[in-house]
Amino acid sequence: MASVRLTNEIRSDIHRNAMEAFKVAKPTPKPTTWLSDRIRDGIIGSEAYKVLKELYESRSRYTFTSFGGMPNNINQTNDASINLTSKTNFGASSFVENNNKTIQVEMVPQIKLFRGSSWGTPEFSFEDFSPQVRADLAGPLQQLSKDIIDHFSEQHEYHKKINDLLNACTTVKQLLTAWPAGESFVAHEHKTRMYTKITRVERAKQIREEVQFDDTLVNEVVLTAKLVGG
Repeated sequence: MASVRLTNEIRSDIHRNAMEAFKVAKPTPKPTTWLSDRIRDGIIGSEAYKVLKELYESRSRYTFTSFGGMPNNINQTNDASINLTSKTNFGASSFVENNNKTIQVEMVPQIKLFRGSSWGTPEFSFEDFSPQVRADLAGPLQQLSKDIIDHFSEQHEYHKKINDLLNACTTVKQLLTAWPAGESFVAHEHKTRMYTKITRVERAKQIREEVQFDDTLVNEVVLTAKLVGG
């Protein structure tokens, strides 16, 4: 079995593959369909949505120019997701250290919004829901926020453990001896090199071919020198 040095490039590839596997095995928690639908209804029923919708739809009704005229910077967009933000940890009664202040919510189908900018992911503040919607969604959103925090904490721990092991090992064989399951994250060519048995004769032949060593002239010189020297 040949020794394959664990270079920084190989370490990086293994670590990236391992993190991709984590994303597949443990995706980031997200709102359920039920919760997403309740958030959609809450946004559409909010004062913020209604006011912006009214401004957008009334743009063409007025032609006055006084005071700068009717604001016309309201855009209509169709969005596949929104960022739900909160300054109060989604209505929590007490402060939560390192709480998740933003939850991305997928909208299926897309939601029609009215907003001042058509760029980027739109944001909606939990505090702009009606009191009843805030009361209904506070519990589920606080739990989801906690689940997201726990998920990223687990992801960070996973990242650190793999990184520490990779930095402690100097060869691929050493890594796989310590962590056999890690073989699935090692590129095929590195495993092939590692499992290829190279004998001394094979290695000598390989070196000869690599340097294109032709011994005809060398052997002639050696033989002549022996004859002359007796």
